[in-house]
Amino acid sequence: MAERFPRRVFISYSRRDRDWLDRVMAHLAPLRHENLIEAWIDSGKIDYGDRFNEEIARAIDTSRAALLLVSPNFQNSRFIVDHELPRLLGHADAGDLKLYWLLVSDCLLADSLAGVYQCANDAGQALEALTAAEVNGVLARLSRDVAHAACEWAQTGAEVREESEGLVPGKFTNSLAMPFAPVPGTRVLFSKWLTRVQDYALFAAECSAARWKWKKAALKQGRDHPVVRVTWQEAAAFCAWLSQREGVRYRLPCDAEWTLAVGGGDGTEPAYPWGSEWPPPPGSGNYAGDEAKGMGVLRIGGYRDGHPFTAPVGSYAPNRFGLYDLGGNVWEWCADACGPASSRRMVRGASWRDSQPRELAGAARVMRNPARGYDDTGFRCVLEWAG
Repeated sequence: MAERFPRRVFISYSRRDRDWLDRVMAHLAPLRHENLIEAWIDSGKIDYGDRFNEEIARAIDTSRAALLLVSPNFQNSRFIVDHELPRLLGHADAGDLKLYWLLVSDCLLADSLAGVYQCANDAGQALEALTAAEVNGVLARLSRDVAHAACEWAQTGAEVREESEGLVPGKFTNSLAMPFAPVPGTRVLFSKWLTRVQDYALFAAECSAARWKWKKAALKQGRDHPVVRVTWQEAAAFCAWLSQREGVRYRLPCDAEWTLAVGGGDGTEPAYPWGSEWPPPPGSGNYAGDEAKGMGVLRIGGYRDGHPFTAPVGSYAPNRFGLYDLGGNVWEWCADACGPASSRRMVRGASWRDSQPRELAGAARVMRNPARGYDDTGFRCVLEWAG
C-alpha cells in the first residue's frame, strides 16, 4: 500500500454540491497557501480510460485526513456509497485517517454517520438551514480544527525525519503506485520501473506541458508499458508535476547515478546489465530478438523475449537493487547534457529495437535531441532524500 502523505486531505463530495465545496475551500485556502494541507479533490481531470477506481483508492490510501460533504446528492452517488465511503470509514476505524464530515442537507446517511463520527456542524441543523453568518462560523471552526491537526501531523513527520536522519531510506511507493528503492552511493531512490503510460496519462490530463504525441506511438501499448515519444523537456516536466503533487523532489537521474544503478553500486560499468556473457541469456530483457523478424532491424539470433515492441514494466528479472529494465525495453532520458556547449541529452539502457553488443553494453550512451520524442525512448524518475 502507498505511504500516507502528512499534508494530504481527501475531500469527498457530490459534484452537484460544487457550490458548497467552493465555500469550504475558501475557508481552507489559508492552510493550502501556507502549505499546511494539500487538498485532494476529484476535479474531473482523470483522463478518459484511466482506472478511475484505482486513482480514487490510491488517493484515499495516501491521505492523512478526509472531509465528507454529506447531502442527498452525496448519498445518491453509487460511486461514493459503494467505493469511496467504505474505504474512508475503514481507514478511519483503523485509526489510519482522521475523518471530518459536514451535514450539507438532511439525509438518512447522516443518521448512521452521526452515531459513530462527530459532525463538524450540529447534526440536527444542516448547513442549508443556517444563515450565511452561521455557515461561516461552522466552516471557520472546521478550518481551525484542521489547522490544529495539520500542525500535529507536521510535528510527527519532523520527529520521524529526525530519527531517520543519516540513514539510507528503505523501499517506498508513491501515490501513483510507483515503487522506489535505494542505490548505494547515491542520495536518491530509483523508481523500480520505467514511467508507465498510466502514470503519464495523469500528468497529461493536468498539465499543458505534455504534448499529444505520446498518445500516437507507432507501437501497440498497454497502460503498464513504458510511455514513449516523450521529449526530455516533457520528462522533466513530469518530474516537476509529481514533485508538486507530493511535496518532495523528483527528477531525472544523472549519468553518474544511472551508472551506479546498473553497475552494482561501485561506480564501474558492467559489460552488460545482465553480466558478461554474450549473447544474453533468456529473460535478460526486451531487446531485438527473433520477435523482430520482418521489422527491418538487426536481431540477436536465437534470443526471444516475447515482445516485438515495448513490454509491460517488470516483465523481466530485476537487478540486485530490485530495478527493472535498466537494460532493454526503452532507452532512458538522463538529466545530463552531452557537454558544456551541447544542447543534446544523454539516454542509457538500450531498447526493444537494439541488438548489437555496443548498444546493449552497460556503458552504452546515445545523445539525442531533447525537443524530440522517440518510439524507443522513455524515462524513469528518482526521488531525492535528505540524509
